Formats: sequence, structure tokens, C-alpha cells
Amino acid sequence: MKNDLRFIIRSRDLISCLAVLALHQTLPAVEIYVAPGGKDGNSGTQQSPLGTIEAARDAVRKGIATGMKEDITVHLGAGTYFIEQPVEFDDRDSGRDGHTITYQGAPGLATRIYGGKRITEWKKLNDGTYEAVVPGLQDHYMLYENEQSANGGIFHTFQNSPAGDWQKAGDKLIYHPRNLPIENQLMVLGTAKDVIVIKGRSMQQIAGNLVFDGLYMLGSDFAPEWKKGDSYASNWDGEYDGKPWGGKTLGDSVIAPDMRHGQFYLENARNVTVRNSKLYGAGFMGVMFNRWAQECRVENCWIELAGCNGLFFMGWECGRGPFKTVAESYVNKKHVVRNNVFYDIGRFSNYGAGMYFNFSGDNLVEHNVFHGITHYGVTLKGWRPKMINILYKYALLPDGERKPDQEKEFDAPDVKFYDGYVVTEANQGAELLHSRNNIIRYNDMSQIARSGDDMGMISMWGAGTGNVWEYNACHDGTNTSGWEHWLHVLFNDDGSHQAAVRGNIIYWITGGGRSRAIMAKGNDQLNLYNIIADCDLSAAATIGPFVEAAHDMVWSNNIVASQIGALYDGGGGTEMAGGKPHPILKAAAKNLYFYQPLDRSEAAAPGAENLKSQVAGRIQAKGLDGDSVYADPMFDRKRPWWDSQYTDYLLKAESPALKLGFKQTDMAKIGLQQGYPFDLAKILGHPAGKTRLAADFTRIFKNRITNQQVRSRGDAPLYRNSWVRYDGLDFGTGQYKEFQALVEWTPPALTFETTSGGKTIKAREYRDAFTPIPYWEVSQIYTQPGKKGPALFDLEFAPEKDLKSAKWKTVTEELVSRATVRHPLGVINCDVVNGENHSNSAAYMRANLYFRNARDSELEIRGAHGVKVWVNGKLVFSQLGNLATSKRANFPVKQGWNEYLVKVVQDAQPWKPAMNGYGNFWASITTYYPGEGTFVVPGGPGKEVFIQPDAGTAIEVRLGAPDGKLIGKLPFKQQTCPIEKTTGRQNIFLVFPKENIQSLTWFRCQ
Repeated sequence: MKNDLRFIIRSRDLISCLAVLALHQTLPAVEIYVAPGGKDGNSGTQQSPLGTIEAARDAVRKGIATGMKEDITVHLGAGTYFIEQPVEFDDRDSGRDGHTITYQGAPGLATRIYGGKRITEWKKLNDGTYEAVVPGLQDHYMLYENEQSANGGIFHTFQNSPAGDWQKAGDKLIYHPRNLPIENQLMVLGTAKDVIVIKGRSMQQIAGNLVFDGLYMLGSDFAPEWKKGDSYASNWDGEYDGKPWGGKTLGDSVIAPDMRHGQFYLENARNVTVRNSKLYGAGFMGVMFNRWAQECRVENCWIELAGCNGLFFMGWECGRGPFKTVAESYVNKKHVVRNNVFYDIGRFSNYGAGMYFNFSGDNLVEHNVFHGITHYGVTLKGWRPKMINILYKYALLPDGERKPDQEKEFDAPDVKFYDGYVVTEANQGAELLHSRNNIIRYNDMSQIARSGDDMGMISMWGAGTGNVWEYNACHDGTNTSGWEHWLHVLFNDDGSHQAAVRGNIIYWITGGGRSRAIMAKGNDQLNLYNIIADCDLSAAATIGPFVEAAHDMVWSNNIVASQIGALYDGGGGTEMAGGKPHPILKAAAKNLYFYQPLDRSEAAAPGAENLKSQVAGRIQAKGLDGDSVYADPMFDRKRPWWDSQYTDYLLKAESPALKLGFKQTDMAKIGLQQGYPFDLAKILGHPAGKTRLAADFTRIFKNRITNQQVRSRGDAPLYRNSWVRYDGLDFGTGQYKEFQALVEWTPPALTFETTSGGKTIKAREYRDAFTPIPYWEVSQIYTQPGKKGPALFDLEFAPEKDLKSAKWKTVTEELVSRATVRHPLGVINCDVVNGENHSNSAAYMRANLYFRNARDSELEIRGAHGVKVWVNGKLVFSQLGNLATSKRANFPVKQGWNEYLVKVVQDAQPWKPAMNGYGNFWASITTYYPGEGTFVVPGGPGKEVFIQPDAGTAIEVRLGAPDGKLIGKLPFKQQTCPIEKTTGRQNIFLVFPKENIQSLTWFRCQ
């Protein structure tokens, strides 16, 4: 440690501090101050300060060796300190006799402690590049300039500019500074993996009763074993504690010892508090609680840009450690994490978390804010109970020595832990799996899983029993990977037994066909009083087992008011437990369902009718959800539809949900509480002139985030009038004159006008999509006396001989049957078009597709009783019988117009909502629209008028609302545009009024 770390020690006693230390007497109440210019040989008074942290620690150690009569405060004064190697505290440096030792920073985070050494003596190579000789450079991986991380992380890397980039050439560091002159900048190389270490000398000699208050910790190094930038670098599958596992791991998130580091590192520690501090830029964790750690607190802190996790709690795994009983192995527990902000976490790991509990339980996590994290807000991990008995004995053996017939799946008598404990169906590993009885409540979580898949704002996997997630607000998330990948917000994964999920508010979450708000995969799990609102999801929940058992779950008294396709996925059936069948879903009652599109447009069909029909079916069946209702929950909305917050989900007194017994969450308790020392708006905000990744959104509408870019939900351009919101841009005094963005352009789609059946058709150009042919002409009904429907399949009616001889009806909009069943665009029911109630009939559909180039094409055909398809007069598909499962056909198409003719036959039944609700006389033809230049005309081509649209504005920059004050308009194919003078902190909306942008990567003002 450098000698410019200085501390002042002042005794309140008349005896000088040095005299006390020399005599080894009990230290009276003292205060320790920090000031530049101190020396270790000084007396330790304010006028004669000590010079290093070690000297202050040693002075306290000697003074308290025989006991403490009062608390001690060590004031670390204003200034910048460089910790090249960890400062270590053990049981000899701990508070005792009921007293505490506090290391207190100067007001306003003026005590800045770097986990590294300052670099000076720079040599200029050219106008933008400098070089410094740094001995041992190759052993370190972190660099900071003026309290900001240099480039090299996931979310703070902006490769459009070399500023902040650096490289190593032997012992020479080559750097492109953000600011000049470089001699005036504070350049620090991270050298310490741990900055402050609190570690007792054994599990019997515990360090603790220490408080670290008001410190600004900047940076720490990370281990070379961590593969930089690797998506799964936080998981370790090699050597573990010196014992090779041959790549076979028993559980998730077992990390190598050399990866367990933090700006604060705790082991064999109790009652250590970190509060009112900022922990920025840790290589690994902000705080690492390793192995034996109990009753510690993190409160009122600001934790930003940690490489892996904000906080990591790592107890002993199953069967590991120097323990004789299961109870003895439960050593990481009873921590409190309250009133903190976790922001931009996981820059080196796609599995980063605000808080990660691994074999750690009885913890309380409340009133925190989590925003911008790679994978989890909070996650609880262990090992799957069932898999422990399968793998524990055998996973340590080479493959050639394993005996599969002996690897019992449950109740394996030859697998025991410590005192002979065996995981059974009855005990569910409750005593062995230590991430249990955790309470996670009143937290505000948003923009989680920014760079990951299988999303979980709160997640649990093999954690243990008795965990409670309650009254959290989980909002503003989108599936960042494939749109159809798994997405769950509250993610109770395998082996998550006896959990309670209640009173949570989930809103503004969007995802594709596998997107759900809640995952329920555990025995005896409760899901009560949750609100799922203003989301775009395929279903409200996934309920059912996967690898582990999952039965006797409850789904009751929840409100689902979102754009969803199904109530929940799964839930039916039973599974065997204890030799008896148990229901997967034991109870589902008194839920309220309502179809509510994200933009709060009229809750209309087809989604509303579909959801209403599902609820009606449950009520009629008088089983699960038999007493639930379809109704507007009557939220007491206070804000515009695009600006909802969790306070917008209070219910009006006349709400039907309250009549069902719904219990309302106390919204005032969610998020930060009184006493938080930092301005949340400044934490989450940015100077308008700083480059901002598109993925750092506050809210996104119609589009999604992929690879940190704003993209559409398909391969199409960004949707017309979609937008992304970014809060807290500081425009200062109005010095910014231009808006700049990195945009991938796409030519605006051609359109054309034509007429068909007396209707004017306005069609658009299709690009890179695999969707149903939307526009058709449908013939009249054809029958033949004495012939059943199947017999009509091979009879040639008029359209097969002469298309002009048929009477055709143009269909360019969704069809609705008399039974109020709505058919999506492209699903054509020939019975509905012709008035319904026909049977034993045939009909034809025709359309023309224009292809700019000749190519091979592909169709996917779905339908009811029988379908034939001709393309340009050639039969390419024919099947009589149920076509609920899609069939494929391949064929060539020519340049220009290609004629598609489809024949559909109906069986003996007249119209009824039979197959997929569409009846038994329908077809849907899906095709691939390649690149540019594909158009669809119902019937034959006519006199199409092709229109090249005006590309016009690509991005509108608006203040405060999607239709707020317009301060700038970025034209098509330009990178910058002028903006109106704007001052102060503003929330901006980037609105995409046309379909001329493929993606947005970053933006800034200048």
C-alpha cells in the first residue's frame, strides 16, 4: 500500500494513543481520522496522523487485545487511496465485549479507495495514444480513468470510438485516454482481486463486529482463470478444491476458489456491516461472503458495474467441508440486504446477478432496486434434491468405472452425507439444501436478463424449502435472446419446494411463444395475490414438473390483465409421491383474468374472445378455476398507458378482484425507503453527451432487444410508431446541439394499390418473413348430390377448369363466425365466407404472389378435412384428412406473378368451432417471403399501382412522452440531426414513425 494513505488517531482519553498501545492497556473510546501527510510513526492524533490502513489496524489490534469498553470509530478522510494488495482484518481486529469498530468515510463519498496502483509517467505516441511502462502488467486486467472503467466490459463498451480502449505489449500499457492532458487524469491499474478482507483465522476464531460506512470503493482486478467475455465464465467445470471432477458438475454455480473475490471479501465472519457506500467496477463481486459468514448486513449502498455479481453468498455444498453433521454444514446464513441499488451488474458474465445465494439461507432481502443486470436480480441456488442421490457418488468416477444400474434415482441407501443423511421424497433435502427460508420482499426490479436466456428477475433452482418471494415489483423486461426462447420473470425452477410467491406485481414484460410471468415447478408451492398486468406473454404461468417432482401447487387469487394467449401452461394431471397420486395443481380458484393489450386499446377479439372462452370453459367444467372470473380488474390508473408504475395497480373499491378476496400489496413499501443517501435519478441517469447503448432502456414498446440492439420482434424493420424510452438524460445548460445514432437502415417497403371484388386493396411489400398468405378470393360452395365431403376431393369443379367461371368473394380482413369465433388474417374458412351451415361441400381460394426473382419456394399447409394446392397450374400438395399439424411442400416459382389455387373440402358436419376453434372447412397457407420484392394480390393480378414511399424521418427525439415535445428529427440514412436547445434532466423517447430502420445500436448528443 502506498504511503499516501493516512489516518489520524485522536484519543478522547487524556492518555495519548501511543502510550496506550505501548502499555497494551484496554483502548478507551477513540476516533481515527484520515488526512494527507500522515506517517506511521506519528502519535495518531488529528494533528499527527498515522500513514497507512495497516498501521491504524495494528494500533486498534494492540489496544483492544485485552478488551473494549466503548465503540471505536476510524475516520478515513477525504482523498484518493490506492490499495495494491488486500488490507486484511481477522478476529484480532474485531469488535468485542458488545462493542463495534467502524471505518468511516468522509461525507459525500469523498473517501475514494482504488483496488490498484496509479499509473504515471506517460509517453505520448501520437495525438490520441499514450504509453506507460508498468511492471507486472500482464498479470492484471482492469483499468480505470477518473473513476470510470476503461473499455472492456459488456455494457460500458462503445467501439464506435477508440477513447478508453487499451492494450498490453509486454510491460507497456498503450491507452487512448478519454480526457487530456493525460498527466492530469487519474489512471489506475487494478491489481487487488480483494481490496478489504475480513477473515477469521478459523471457523472458531471469527472476525466481526466491524462496520464500513460511507466509502467509495473503485475497482478490483479479476483472476486470469476467468475467460474474459465468456458467456458462462462464472460457472466452473474444471478443478474444484483440488479434486478433479472431469467436467462433471453436481450443480449449477460451483465456482473455482480463485474466482471468489470481492471489493469486500468475508469469510469466517459475523456481524460485518457495509453501509452508505458506493462499490463500483469490481472485477468479480462487490461483496463476497464465502463459506462461514453469518448475520452480516449490506444497506444503503450503491453497487454498480460488478464483473459477475453485486453480492455473492457461497456456503458449503452438499457433503463438502470439515463437518460431521448436516447441521454443522449450515454456516452461511441470516444476512440482511436492505435499501440498496444494484445497477449494471454482470459485465463479464451472462449469468450475473444483483445477489446470488448458493447454499445460503434465512436471509432477508428487502427494499432494494435492481436495474440493468445480465441474468438475475436475486437467485437462490443449490442442487436438485433428486439428482443429489443419483450423482453424488458416481460423478466423481471416470466414465469407465461408473455403474449405471447402481445409480438409483431416489432413496439411494449407499449415498449418505455427514451423519448418514439421505435425501428422500419426504424430507426433500430440506436440511441439506441450505438456500432455504429466504425472504425476498418489497424490491423493485427492471431490465433484468439483458444478455441472457431463460430469464428470471427472481430465480431459484434446487435451493431448498420455505423461500418466500412477496410484494416485489418486476417490470420492464424483454426476451433478449430468441423471441421464442423461454422467458419467466419469477422463476421457481426444479427442486424449489414449499415456496410462497405472493403479492408480486409483474408488468410491462414482453416475450414470444414461451414467455410466462411465473414458473412453478416445486412441491407444495403457493402462488397467491399476484398481479400480472400490461404484459405481452403467451401465458400467465408455466405449472408442472420437469426433472424434479412438482405437485400439490396452488394458483389462486391472482389478477392477470395482460395480452396473453392462455391462462397457464400445464397444471393438469398427477404424479406419484409416497406411493400415491398427487395432483400437479392442487387448487386454482378465485383468479381474475382480463385480456388487456399493452397500449390499453380496446380489449377486443381475437385475444379477448379466446381468453374469455377459456375462463368460461373452466367455469363450466367446475374444476380448477371453476369459480374464477373474466372481468376488468378496475385498476385506479393515474398515468398514461405508456407510463404505468406499480402504484398504478391499486384497485378501485368496486373491483371484482376484491370481491373474490384479493389482498392488495402495500405499494408504498416497494423499493427504496427513507434514508437512502444517494439520488436514484443520478445513479440511473446519464449525461446527454455520453454514449448510451440502445439496450439501456427504461421501457420499450413493440420492439425488443437483441445483442444489445433495438430490433423488431421478427426480421422486419422496427415497427411503425414503436418507441424506446430512456430516463434521466442530463442536458446540462443546453450545450448539446446535435443528436447522433448508430443505425442500420432498411429501404422503406413498397406498397401498391389495386382493386378486387370492387374493393380497393392497399398492400405492402413483404420481406424476410414466413407468414400466412393474407389476401384471398374465395369461390362459392360446390356440392354434388349423393356425394359426401371426402368424395368431392377428386372431383373437378369449375375453378379447376376455368377460374373466370366461378363467383369470387375478396377476403382481406379477419373473418368472424356467427359463433363469434375470430379467424386471424390468412386463416380462411370457406363456410364462413359463404354464409355458414354448409356440409359435404368443396370451395376454392385463389391468390397471386409477385416475386422479384425466380427461386425455390416453400409452403406450410394447415387446414381441416382436405386440402389441395396448385401453383401456376401444377399440383404441389394434396392431402385428405385432418391437417391440424402443419405439412410442408417445396416447389419453384418464377419471376413475376405466380398463381396459387387452393381447394378445400368439408366433411358431413356443418359449421361449428371444431378444429382450433376455426371449424371443419378452412385452410391457411404459409409461405416464405424472401428479401425484398414480394407482393400479394387476392385473385389474379390487375392494374397494380406501385408506390415508393417517402423515407422521411427515421427517428423522432421527443421529451417526456411518445407524443411529447419534438426536439429533433433524424432523416433516413443520416447519422446526425440538429436538436432544439434543451436543459436539465429529461426523459426522452426515441420514436420510429416509419419502417425504415433495421436496428439501433447506440445514441448520444453532442
